[in-house]
Amino acid sequence: VVVNKGEIPPSMILKYEAKGSVPVDVDTERLHALGGDFQIIEADLVNADDVVRHDPDKLSRAILSTYREIVKEQAKQKSTA
Repeated sequence: VVVNKGEIPPSMILKYEAKGSVPVDVDTERLHALGGDFQIIEADLVNADDVVRHDPDKLSRAILSTYREIVKEQAKQKSTA
């Protein structure tokens, strides 16, 4: 699960609130309580030009970084087995 932990500029929050929208807070404790085999990846993913969106470059870096960590850990486990 990839979640944004970047700050949304207050001016953008006001703009969205005027349209009846609000940022979604992620309850990581509740996600963990659901159980299951998943990892929560928290990263600054905000791209706030005219609209607030997930920045595709930031998102891909977060995913690739996590992937590399997993591969590295698996290689370590194989070498010690």
